[in-house]
Amino acid sequence: MITPDDVYAVAVRYAGLADGEQNCLMQLCRAALGRLRRDLADGVEETDCADSLICAAGMLAAADLTAVTAGAEQFKAGPVSVTRDDRARAKRLREEAALLLAPWCRGAFRFLSV
Repeated sequence: MITPDDVYAVAVRYAGLADGEQNCLMQLCRAALGRLRRDLADGVEETDCADSLICAAGMLAAADLTAVTAGAEQFKAGPVSVTRDDRARAKRLREEAALLLAPWCRGAFRFLSV
């Protein structure tokens, strides 16, 4: 059986944790795993898609944490401008999680944000 610790190990790679965010990320991992378990199609067991389920749940947890702490930064140096928007990164993580788990879910894209 997949545990939140399995998901956490993946999520920390995507989340870019700041000090003190570990407990929050673990809670988000539990929530994401529960959400995705409910989305599995009838007859699909966790063991059928364990690696994808762990990775997708980790991505969703990281996306949720990123969305909560998101901000946009813009830097300019003469004519060059660079913008970093964490909300776009969170959206992309959710999209990738949906694609990764789509073959095993009913309503595969149901958990994507709009």
